Amino acid sequence: MVEEMFLKEEDKKVEKLLLFSSLKEKEINQVFQSKNSFKNGVFIVKHINESDIKFLVTFSKKLKLSKPKKNKIKRQILHILREKVRDLELKNFHIVLILIKLPQENFFLELKKNIKSILIQIKNV
Repeated sequence: MVEEMFLKEEDKKVEKLLLFSSLKEKEINQVFQSKNSFKNGVFIVKHINESDIKFLVTFSKKLKLSKPKKNKIKRQILHILREKVRDLELKNFHIVLILIKLPQENFFLELKKNIKSILIQIKNV
């Protein structure tokens, strides 16, 4: 029974590693002050090297979206990020993703493709 409890706690630790915490105000300011940024068709990406991995997903003011729509998109993006970070073994970055344009067709697949290319580009820096 003690072994079972130990395994359960270990599983919880692994699960926590797969969750991302959001950036705090101080960290956001550091990311925006850095010169590491680029743009693809859907996102503006800003990043810095740090001791852990944290994300912030935000939207351009030009996108007129309702709160429920923004929340749904944000959940989809975070789901894709969790999956891709695990696949690419990405570590030690603070990343801000600013959504500037919504993909028109195959919304989820386009987001997935864009995020994968972003993470590969960041990993190769």
